[in-house]
Amino acid sequence: MKSNSSPAFAGKADNIYITVKSGGKKKKYWAGCNRYNQAMKKTITIVLAVLTISTTMLLTTGCWIFKYDPDYEHTFESPSGEKSVTVRCDWVCRPDVYYEDECIFEYEGSGFMEDIQWEVEWVSEDEIILSAPSTKAKYSDEVYTIKLPD
Repeated sequence: MKSNSSPAFAGKADNIYITVKSGGKKKKYWAGCNRYNQAMKKTITIVLAVLTISTTMLLTTGCWIFKYDPDYEHTFESPSGEKSVTVRCDWVCRPDVYYEDECIFEYEGSGFMEDIQWEVEWVSEDEIILSAPSTKAKYSDEVYTIKLPD
C-alpha cells in the first residue's frame, strides 16, 4: 500500500491507494482516506459497545418472558373461588407466587436439579402454604406460609 502522507498534505486527509498487479499491469485503486477510516472505526466501536450493553441489560433485568418456563405456570383458586394465586417457576424450578399480577413471594434458594411441581394449600382466604410435593421426601423442609396482601 502506498500513502501520500507527506508534510505537504499536512491539513488534508491522507488518501490511501492500493496497487494491484494483474497480468503484468499495475492498477491503482483508491481505498479511502485515513480520517474517514478512523471515523468509521470509532462509529463501529461505539455501535458495538451500545449493542453489547443493551443486550446485557436485556438479559440481566427482569425480563420475565425469558425468566419463566411456560410449562411451569399454575393457577390455584381459593375454596370460595374469590381469590387466586399463580405459581410461576423458572428454569431451575424456583417458585415465584403472584397475586393479582403482583409478585408476593420469590424463592431465594439456588434452585433444584429435578422438576418440582409446587403445591398450594389454602389455610384461609388470606393465607396459603406453598410446599414441595409430599412425594419428594428430600424437599420436605421446603414449606412456606404466605399471607396475601389486602
